[in-house]
Amino acid sequence: MAEESSFEEPSHADSSTTAPASPFGTPVPTPAPAKSPTELAIEQAMRASYESGSIREFAQTKPVKWTAGPDETIRGTAYQTGVLEYSTKTILGEKVAQAKALILNGKVDKWISLKTSQPLN
Repeated sequence: MAEESSFEEPSHADSSTTAPASPFGTPVPTPAPAKSPTELAIEQAMRASYESGSIREFAQTKPVKWTAGPDETIRGTAYQTGVLEYSTKTILGEKVAQAKALILNGKVDKWISLKTSQPLN
């Protein structure tokens, strides 16, 4: 007859500060918090604009990160904002740049350089 073996999880005195362990004793990464519907809508508007090819400055770039930003009022117009970090090639090599999307009525109205606040074409 085969003997039964049991596996017991190690106990932790304060489990609120310890990441849950896998059966192999290694910490399991905590998943990122879910995005809100507003954040998802901002990201979707930025992706649609980026993928449309209407901004020449994005022609030879790769998106790195999409982030929803705070609402802003610019010259009396209230915008939702988002920031795109993108990888671009320069004569000095590859670098990461940032652009801000000004979103009006669910669509990107303008892209501006986050560094200079100048419009992107």
